[in-house]
Parts: sequence; C-alpha cells; structure tokens
Amino acid sequence: MEAQSTHASWSFLELLDDDDRREFEARAGRRRFKPGSTLTHQGSPGAEVLVLLRGRAKVSIDTEEGREVVVQFCGPGDLLGELAVIDS
Repeated sequence: MEAQSTHASWSFLELLDDDDRREFEARAGRRRFKPGSTLTHQGSPGAEVLVLLRGRAKVSIDTEEGREVVVQFCGPGDLLGELAVIDS
C-alpha cells in the first residue's frame, strides 16, 4: 500500500495573483529565525500569521505526559499560526 501525502500541492503564495502578491509583500513584515528557534508556543494567543518564504518548520504539540508529537512539517509558501488567529 502506497503512503499518500497529506500536504497540499499548493502554497498560500501560489494562490495569489501577481497584484495581490505584490500588495501582500508590501504590507507584510519580514523576520528571520535561527535554525531550531521556536516561532510560537502551543496555547499562545493568535496574534499573527506567518508565511514561510524559505526553510522548513516543524509543527508539534506536547502531550499531557510531556512527549512531543509532530503534527506537520511546513515549507516555503506554507502558513503557520492561522488557526490560532481564527480561534483566538
């Protein structure tokens, strides 16, 4: 049985037309993070949505027993923190 990827074959930035992408980039701030940095914490209020331009990010949660469970790996064009902002 072949494993199927649950990762979408598109990215947020690919969904924007050229004009919308230029406007988005003009309004958005840019930040750099060192490898291994924590971008946000589980349970933090959703204050911002991040769009990865380069690199990879691991989305994980901590169980009640203190174990880390990896939920997803994200790459360029992927959104991070959008559900926290919506659920805030």
